[in-house]
Amino acid sequence: MTILNLPKLLEFPFWSPERSFANLERVLILPRQKLVYVENLKAGCTKIRTLLILINREYEDFELINYLNQQPAAYYVWEFGIPDNLSLSKQELIDWFQDSNSFKFTFVRNPYRRLESAYADRVHSPQKKKYQQYVYLAKKIKAESNCNLPKSKISLFKKIDSFVNSITPPPKDSAELARINCRSEQNYDAKSEYNYDSITANIQKSYGKRGAEHHYKVIGNKLKRILGYPVINSIDLDQEPVSFSEFINYICSQNVEDMNEHWQPQTYYIGYDFVDFDFIGKLENFDSDIQTFFNKINAPEYIYRHIKGKKNQSNKKHMNIFWTEELARKVYEKYKSDFETFDYSFLSYQKNHKS
Repeated sequence: MTILNLPKLLEFPFWSPERSFANLERVLILPRQKLVYVENLKAGCTKIRTLLILINREYEDFELINYLNQQPAAYYVWEFGIPDNLSLSKQELIDWFQDSNSFKFTFVRNPYRRLESAYADRVHSPQKKKYQQYVYLAKKIKAESNCNLPKSKISLFKKIDSFVNSITPPPKDSAELARINCRSEQNYDAKSEYNYDSITANIQKSYGKRGAEHHYKVIGNKLKRILGYPVINSIDLDQEPVSFSEFINYICSQNVEDMNEHWQPQTYYIGYDFVDFDFIGKLENFDSDIQTFFNKINAPEYIYRHIKGKKNQSNKKHMNIFWTEELARKVYEKYKSDFETFDYSFLSYQKNHKS
């Protein structure tokens, strides 16, 4: 594989391999098995992480299985000796992608269903303690939908956001620092005993804690208030939740680079023009596709017994998730690369339509 993959670049001329490489946020490496998993959020990644931890164990550890079943999500793979892209240097990660003996894989999802899940999980009723940044985002979406100012001013607000995002590095939370620190654990003994109390303490200490808002964002928010943008803190999401159509209209007005990782186009988020994937499965066919993947890598027999089970599905009950042809068309045009690359049809927004 070469970094400049020209055939794929021609399909997506507004991207570049360098940008795609820099955009890769979640790449898990199983060194002994030579597996490279490029995560795709809202496409089964929680379940896949759990399966990779079990594979990396190299034998059927029922104590580990019970432990993982009690945890909310296996983001903490570094606690089990699985390095990720935050644990490796840029050159080390490139070497893994260029290694012809490594097996690079990911899973994708119907763009309509993926957006429904993102809306249900992160926007409609974000958990205030766990997802404080999404509470802010939901209020921001609602503020924009409530804004009766001229389009020229709203456009200016978006330019301010885009500029602030371009100069504001995301804060490294302590969970990310924990992943960086796991570099020294890459060659640990896979069959040694786990200290589950210690693992739990490390997860509770590091998972999900984020730094304070960057001062550039504070300046950007003050500037928008001066120009007449609604005060975000006055919005009560319990009384006035973000509607599905408001969410779709908001994300379809964004630049791809400014989108949240949970709804960035999948071709962009997984670095499709950079990574030569050996296997791309589909969440809609998860059980059969993950078995096909296991067959390709000669996975241990015990792992097949753990395919079925919870996939951290979003609860969409009591939500007015309703597609119109107009909304579906907006999404299709915005995510056309996903629809065409992964063979999903425009009409699949209709629940009774296959693919």
